[in-house]
Amino acid sequence: MVRCDDLERLLAGREERWLRQRRLLASSDVVLQTALNVPGLPKAVEGDVSLLEALGSRLEACLVVPSERLLLVNGAGAALLLAFRGVDPLRLKEEALSLEEGLSWGRILDIDVLTEAGSLSRQLLGRPPRSCLLCDLPSKVCARQARHPLAALREAFLLLFERALGDLETFNSSRRPSLPFGDGGARGEGPDRP
Repeated sequence: MVRCDDLERLLAGREERWLRQRRLLASSDVVLQTALNVPGLPKAVEGDVSLLEALGSRLEACLVVPSERLLLVNGAGAALLLAFRGVDPLRLKEEALSLEEGLSWGRILDIDVLTEAGSLSRQLLGRPPRSCLLCDLPSKVCARQARHPLAALREAFLLLFERALGDLETFNSSRRPSLPFGDGGARGEGPDRP
């Protein structure tokens, strides 16, 4: 059962995240937000910040240097926000999806690309909805219908999360994904397919 104070922290955290996104977008063209899809509460898990920092370093090595970088940890969980100027949001979303799909544990990642017009969807790029952690149905369908016990979803998340933490050293030292953006961005050597 969700406690009232946990829910209040989650909602306050989401509001704070939204406000930070708005502030970053006021001085940039696009914000790349990286977070984890953590089923249930609490949204924080030990090692989440380390994983997001590693992903952020990996992304920063492949992109135009962000104009701003913010790591936010609150009741909604940890989120890394990178703000960019002069970057094509559609291309950024495509590369973010490629990163999510290219990692064996990428399903637990939630990489959003935000502009003043809103968040760019997977469907905008012709991609199917995000699948459930336990089956092939869209995750939103399973969540709406409560098709799976929360404990089973959390366990599936934790298994992938442990794999991600185990891969951190290899992930940080392996080839950089190809993320060619803007005119001055660093170029990666090729896609990461662990």
